[in-house]
Amino acid sequence: MRLAISFILLCIINTGLRAETLTAAADPWPPYVGPQLAGQGLAAQIVRAALKREGFDLEISFMPWARALRLTRNGATDLLVSAWWTQERSVYLHYSEPYAVNNLKFIKRKQDPFEFEGLHSLAGKRIGVVRDYGYGDAFGQADNFQQVENSDFLHNIRMLKAGRIDLTLEDELVATTILRQQAPEQQVDIAFSQQPLRTKSLHVASGRDNPRHQQIISAFNRGLTSLRADGTLARLLEQQH
Repeated sequence: MRLAISFILLCIINTGLRAETLTAAADPWPPYVGPQLAGQGLAAQIVRAALKREGFDLEISFMPWARALRLTRNGATDLLVSAWWTQERSVYLHYSEPYAVNNLKFIKRKQDPFEFEGLHSLAGKRIGVVRDYGYGDAFGQADNFQQVENSDFLHNIRMLKAGRIDLTLEDELVATTILRQQAPEQQVDIAFSQQPLRTKSLHVASGRDNPRHQQIISAFNRGLTSLRADGTLARLLEQQH
């Protein structure tokens, strides 16, 4: 009888100590996040490690970016693993402290002499963008070039190679990783601009309609501070080089 009672008490204690699981949405974006990547990618490893230190597990579902943004915005999922800050989004998303940096560069056909020298240098260009990506408020509001929306980066690359757009843009590390892993034949005859559109910080974000957004982002920020303090974040970031 005593053994049975002890076993029941042990089960209750273990259940109470079990980490709570948060849900996250992400579009495949190697090497930062993706279902086939080790640890589901660099960003996933950082976010999971930070939340773990605050008692949370993380379950990531992969989907197109526009859907991931929509589900997080309305609170159907707890957070976005990797999000760029924009003024427009800050109205409905609660952003964490940044945990990584991206260099967002234009991609052109190799024979094209174009070099980015400011938004004025984009005049008259057809530029392939991923639907609902946050390239920056100034870029999004500019009207001296045409933005051609597509669902993903590779679609933009194919349109670029076919001459249907003049430029596209992506984080340089992400672009080279996707092309190397998924479409090596598309790497031929393309080049990156020397100057980036901008350097953008990478954040976790939770929808402001989620009643727990303050708790989630505060927990991540505390965990991130801990990762920085003991060198874990620096070691993880070294994996991208």
